[in-house]
Parts: sequence; structure tokens; C-alpha cells
Amino acid sequence: MLDDQVDAFLAPMPFDALRGIGPKTAPRLARMGVRTIGDVRQLSLETLRRQLGARAGTQC
Repeated sequence: MLDDQVDAFLAPMPFDALRGIGPKTAPRLARMGVRTIGDVRQLSLETLRRQLGARAGTQC
């Protein structure tokens, strides 16, 4: 149940609230139609890496 609450809280937040989203990454995500953390979570790791580079999606 807690995971669902976390997802519900984070999903509508703008993607730039995520740590590591900076001035180079933000416009790239926006061009991909990404607006929220929920949108980012729906992308595959392969897509993130193809669009943003090999290290995308691996840092915490």
C-alpha cells in the first residue's frame, strides 16, 4: 500500500523535481513530451539511454 501512496504523490510532480535533471536534460525530456515524474517512469531504460546517454537512469 505504501508504494501506491508514493507513486500517487510523485507521479504528478514536474520531472525537474528529480535530482539530476539539469539544463541539458530538461529540454530533451520536454521535447519527448515528458512533463511529469509519472511520464519519466513510463519510459523504458533503453529509451532513456538512447535519448539521454548511456548513464541515464542509473544514478540515484
